Amino acid sequence: FTLSGEVDQVRPVYFYVLNSKTPEGHTMGAIKGQGFILEPGRLSLTMNGNHNHMVTGGYFNDGVYGAWLQSTAYQDLQAMIPLAFGGLPGETEAEKEASDRTGMAISQAIMAAETAGRREVALRHPDLLVRQLAIETAWLGGPWMLEGARGILALDPENEWAKGFAAREEARQGKAARHVQAAHVGGRYLPFTAASLAGEAISLSKTCEQNKYVLLEFWASWCGPCRSEIPHMKKAYERYHESGFEIFAYTLDDNQSAWEKASQEEELPWLNTGLGAKSDPVILYSVTGVPANYLIDASTGMVVARDLRGDKLEAKLEELLGHSSAQGK
Repeated sequence: FTLSGEVDQVRPVYFYVLNSKTPEGHTMGAIKGQGFILEPGRLSLTMNGNHNHMVTGGYFNDGVYGAWLQSTAYQDLQAMIPLAFGGLPGETEAEKEASDRTGMAISQAIMAAETAGRREVALRHPDLLVRQLAIETAWLGGPWMLEGARGILALDPENEWAKGFAAREEARQGKAARHVQAAHVGGRYLPFTAASLAGEAISLSKTCEQNKYVLLEFWASWCGPCRSEIPHMKKAYERYHESGFEIFAYTLDDNQSAWEKASQEEELPWLNTGLGAKSDPVILYSVTGVPANYLIDASTGMVVARDLRGDKLEAKLEELLGHSSAQGK
């Protein structure tokens, strides 16, 4: 297919596939596409069977994405995705857990490669607008973004975008530094209130008052590792919910319909809130990648465990709440 039109300015945009069908005729959730730079000229989009998108062409687009997205190292990592995550016919539980661990490692390596690629563009590219766009289009944050904005200011002290971004990022990092304890086991959790899909305001602190242990789970509809964890979480939730265990999920989705679709597909039984990759709760907990979770002891307000994946969540709850789910809240 071909799309054409007038481009009034160079700007970052995003491509999604919505309401697609499986070969069996089932409607799929939003397939995460690829960010790219919309600019005058011809751009080409390709997508493989793993939903891996690539947009090529254009001076700014190739400047922001080309060096790392088209690199052999990055493409080799993408080619490993079919090896990720369990669920193959005849697979034992141990084999499924092993493939899930492999999937997590691949996903983390892909995120690290993207961050390294963007940082290189943001700090080294000769065109300052390309540097700016590399920072603006990043969904995985980090100190490199402020470093990049300061680099732009060193070359162009009157750059209004860089001055504004640097001021906001310095304020954000200062706020995050004041709350850094929440990111560590032994630190106190940080309360916030978020909206459910129905628009209901749900308080994390109120949730802690009503339960013994609360898992704060950051996830997203487009995150494969996040969704592969849901069966493990459901198993733990079914077993320990009546004993005082609750899950408070918060999505990094920026797209309400994608969040809603994934929630329906997964039939999430727990508190389901959001949204936004750059929203206050994400900043509050310094979340730079998903999945990420924090197990809170509601009686003390302390984080007692982090990033409980696979059967580790159930094992930790067994340690804390015992074998039976009939003890009551």
